[in-house]
Amino acid sequence: MGSDHRSPGTTGVSHVLFIQGGSTGAYDADRPLADSLREELGAGFEVRYPRMVDEDEPDVDAWGRQIDQEIDAMSGDVVVVGHSIGASVALKHFSDTVPPRRVRGLFLLATPSWGADDFWDWEACTLDPVATRRLTGRVPVALYHAVDDEAVPFSHLDRNQGLVPGASIHVIPQGGHQYAEDLGFLAHDIRRHLEAGAGPSAG
Repeated sequence: MGSDHRSPGTTGVSHVLFIQGGSTGAYDADRPLADSLREELGAGFEVRYPRMVDEDEPDVDAWGRQIDQEIDAMSGDVVVVGHSIGASVALKHFSDTVPPRRVRGLFLLATPSWGADDFWDWEACTLDPVATRRLTGRVPVALYHAVDDEAVPFSHLDRNQGLVPGASIHVIPQGGHQYAEDLGFLAHDIRRHLEAGAGPSAG
């Protein structure tokens, strides 16, 4: 498995782990998102974008182990960003385990709400609100969803709001599932979050 990460090579670097979506070709499809976030964050940030194992048939446990390995390979505090299935897996993984203390926040984009109907049915990734409440008590969680998402219905954001008590909710007016390959809004929120040393505020 490969990993795309570039560090400014300076001290005081803030680390971001970007977890891709799942399905054939998802790594390449999501690369512009990781590149946009890297560019918008600028100097002082390292954005690590690993190729997840078996992207066409994601496995929650295997991806969870890889997420842990990627975090172990990064020094200092880490912000985790996930897109689509990558957001689902990150949320499920950290709900079912105790996240390392140096995970400073989860910023999750276009998160499917599994169990919403017969089509969105992936039992391994179904959330337990008791577990997610414990998670949000430990780590700030922010959920983002574009109103015009053509892949994951916008209604999933409302359902996830109930399943992830304590998460901040961010409605993106337009941009579709890939946010028009522009994550400037997310870079702004990550910088503000790290500067404040507190959870991301709803917006």
